[in-house]
Amino acid sequence: MDDQAFPRVAQQQQAPKRPKTLLILALFLMLLGGVLFVGSRLLGTKEDQKKVESARVAPTAIIVPTDTPVPSEEPSPTKKEEKKETKAPTPTTKEEKKTIDPVDKATGLDRSGLTVDILNGSGVSGAAGKMSSLLKDLGYVIGSTGNADNFDYQNVTIQVKSTKSKYLPLLKKDIGSSYSVGDASSSLASGSADVVIIVGK
Repeated sequence: MDDQAFPRVAQQQQAPKRPKTLLILALFLMLLGGVLFVGSRLLGTKEDQKKVESARVAPTAIIVPTDTPVPSEEPSPTKKEEKKETKAPTPTTKEEKKTIDPVDKATGLDRSGLTVDILNGSGVSGAAGKMSSLLKDLGYVIGSTGNADNFDYQNVTIQVKSTKSKYLPLLKKDIGSSYSVGDASSSLASGSADVVIIVGK
């Protein structure tokens, strides 16, 4: 009878060790889970910061006009245009190409006496370039083109230096043939250009 009682006592003494092992294992797993959770949260915030930084808009470059205008690149002609150009006769010495007369016949004002900066205030790509081509064809000197401070402008805004205010009616007439002119004033205070034109919607 003592032999049978002894193994039961030995089994009872070994039994409490298993719950301690399970308890330690459970604590270890909880600790490991907590470390993984905190680590994933930290990595998630770093990735969110990278996304926010990459989503930030780069500032718009401001183009400073120079005294001499820079020629713009002409688009290369297509094959059809090349064929048309080769078929056309080349002008002879008597038959010279027409040059632009920048002097307005009605007022006598010389358009080449103005330097014009053109800003895109509509947000439409190429709006400033289109206005630049129009004014260049009329004989105005284009200083620079770029973006306006915002893209909410309506119509065309013309700002002229007070010393060149006599050109304002001529500018309104020239631009008004292709655009709707909104605000026009001779209140341009600073800058190297005589005129700033903002192309709106």
